[in-house]
Amino acid sequence: MRRRGLLAAALTAALVVALAIPATAARPGTNSRLTVSSVHALRAPASRGASTDHAAAVAWHTLPGNEPTPVFETGGAAVAGNFLYVPGGYLVDGVTENTSMQYYNITTGVWVEDATPFPLTPTGLSDSASCVAPNGRIYVVNGGSGGFLVSAMQIYNPTTHTWTFGPQPNVAGDVLFTQDSGCAWIGGKMYLWGGYGLFNSQTSGTIQKVTLVFDPNTNTWADTGKLMVTGGLWSGYASSTTTGYNVGGTTDLSTLLPGKAAERFTPAGGWVALPNLPTGLVGLGVAFVANKLIAFGGGTTVNFTPQDKTYLAGATSWANTGKNMVRPLEFFASGYGPSKVVVAGGVDASFLYSDVEAIP
Repeated sequence: MRRRGLLAAALTAALVVALAIPATAARPGTNSRLTVSSVHALRAPASRGASTDHAAAVAWHTLPGNEPTPVFETGGAAVAGNFLYVPGGYLVDGVTENTSMQYYNITTGVWVEDATPFPLTPTGLSDSASCVAPNGRIYVVNGGSGGFLVSAMQIYNPTTHTWTFGPQPNVAGDVLFTQDSGCAWIGGKMYLWGGYGLFNSQTSGTIQKVTLVFDPNTNTWADTGKLMVTGGLWSGYASSTTTGYNVGGTTDLSTLLPGKAAERFTPAGGWVALPNLPTGLVGLGVAFVANKLIAFGGGTTVNFTPQDKTYLAGATSWANTGKNMVRPLEFFASGYGPSKVVVAGGVDASFLYSDVEAIP
């Protein structure tokens, strides 16, 4: 499989992408519920090897069991019940993983690899938005496949380990293609925001600030009319029962410099800026746990140097908690419950990582 445009980690940022190619949608095969944009997806630096060792834990600690297929740049993950669900991602050689879901029992440390390919993206999927619905199903929305942006809603049932489909994100038939969007279920509806991409009516990809809403009762999408304050690519996202959060990411497609911006969303009030992060980060994790918003890991500088810090959001600033991750990591999969955060995969300075770590 041909790779997308790559960022040379040892050089100044210069990402070759087809930003100006018209986004005429092509429908693969006979499936009418997936479209692929001719605009290329963006991607982070590929890792150079595989490793399963880890440094001494501080507040974070490793959990037993290694990810069966180490992946990075999944775009998201989800904790539902006692399991962490990791959809797709990239393999060590930069090829999208065509195993649709790996899931991990947080108590026993046992991984299971669901070898079923993604039903609508059988060649693999990365950079998708992943959210747990109130019924416990995992919604995997948009992303990249075969080096191109896709528009699709693929829904995983953890009980039966089967997939169903929903309508593509769209506004009055104008289909949205994105990678690394954020999502949240609030008040029985799913909200999708940000990332990099374009509507089918647009001619080039850009950082998106639009916020769409999906109503499962009507099986339809709509535009909330609430634009993000900053937006970003490779941001972290999280939510409470009433609020969505978007943190970090880059907003400059020419330099890809990590950004510090953070913002929160409510359906009634829209997006409001939060205090900036102490440092710009991409490929970071964000969680709303124990009624607190935290950000952890991620990469700094144009070379995306992995970090291990954990920051706590406050009213006027973010505080360094002093609770470092086991290893500096970026572009990992992370999910969270009411009192726990679980991280799997990702890349450190040299290697693709297969361990699992958690806090507390």
